[in-house]
Amino acid sequence: VRYSSFSWDQYIYLKSNNKFILCRTPECFLKQISDKPNKNIYRILKKDVYKSNDFLLVIAKVDRNSIDFDKGENMFDDATCNEAEIHYYSATKKFSFIFSHADNKKSNDIIIDDHFVVGINKGVNNININNINKNEKITSFNIKSTGEIYTERFFISNMINKYRPIVNIAHNAEFLYQGNYKLHDADSLITFTEIEEYPKPFISHLILEKQYSILLLSVSFNLIIPKQDAEIQLVTLIMNSDYETIYWDNEIYKKSGQYYFTKALDIEKFKLEEAHLLSIYFWNLNYTEFSISNIDNIFVKGL
Repeated sequence: VRYSSFSWDQYIYLKSNNKFILCRTPECFLKQISDKPNKNIYRILKKDVYKSNDFLLVIAKVDRNSIDFDKGENMFDDATCNEAEIHYYSATKKFSFIFSHADNKKSNDIIIDDHFVVGINKGVNNININNINKNEKITSFNIKSTGEIYTERFFISNMINKYRPIVNIAHNAEFLYQGNYKLHDADSLITFTEIEEYPKPFISHLILEKQYSILLLSVSFNLIIPKQDAEIQLVTLIMNSDYETIYWDNEIYKKSGQYYFTKALDIEKFKLEEAHLLSIYFWNLNYTEFSISNIDNIFVKGL
């Protein structure tokens, strides 16, 4: 894409499937706004990485009211958007996506690739991205936000923030399950008593009939643990048709908080030749009362 004969117009069209009228000067842009006042406005940014061939390409749908048309070349300095396409050309497939939330008064959500929801706070936020397809030259994903995000403040860092969720990207993966936690409304508080060792599972005995090399697992929730020194385990279990355990793993939670459980599970090594069953559930090993709310992102993908 760095050859002089390369057309950015053509590249952007191929990546976004949208035909844009590209303006490289404020004068051109203002004329197009005058001629086509009802058309959507997009801000297209290309940011090169110092001392490498990596670059970030952003195609953001801009809120027209956030543009300061009197500032010439700086008219987009404080412009905002609610949705954008992100394309990162790099050999690095696991990185931190950084952006700035313009609404300083409240929290909102950002939705990645139309299905993974992450809560965002005022100011600077970051989300870890992991492209499962390591042979792809470009990692691409889209974002939509319930709050305004600054168009000029998208960045990439190869430093992973261990305190932020990881979103696994795999565009050729197939949805095997996508659902809701049906006990109550997803936003309501659900309390489990100390006698419930195995509360209602997020996923129970999901039949996986096809053969996949990787399973992408996800669930997010707000966890409330009233007692100190208690722990709640989130278990991932795969069994064969005879209910024999093939895979078992757990995540241990000892503190209250908002959690994003994601896992890219390599099941090719199991050499499964028959249907198998997947479950994701809490294990209340210490028999303690706990509560959950804000339940989201319950899905399984196969690759």
